[in-house]
Amino acid sequence: MNGNHGKNPGCVNVLSVSFLQLCFVSFNMSVAVRSLGDNPVQIACPQCHQTVLSKVDHSAGLLTYLLCGGLFFCGFVLGCCLIPFCVDRVKDAKHTCPSCKTVLGIYKRL
Repeated sequence: MNGNHGKNPGCVNVLSVSFLQLCFVSFNMSVAVRSLGDNPVQIACPQCHQTVLSKVDHSAGLLTYLLCGGLFFCGFVLGCCLIPFCVDRVKDAKHTCPSCKTVLGIYKRL
């Protein structure tokens, strides 16, 4: 017997289809997240299904705050400890689709 218990020979068990779709979606998402970095990348948007060059927005993350604290404790107290907040290379990068504004992934420094 094929799991549909004789109801309709062309039907497939809904539970097995959902599980396969879940595995497929999680596999695609893990591949996309690993390829993201600090710079814009060409990627297929899962929402609008277009191949786009991602838009990157930088925001302060854990590394930015750790560098600020480290500079503060080294004696850079007159505002110089805030330099990491002005440097994009130490911030996290959020990739979004320029067409539909869907978040494609976030590249975290730490």
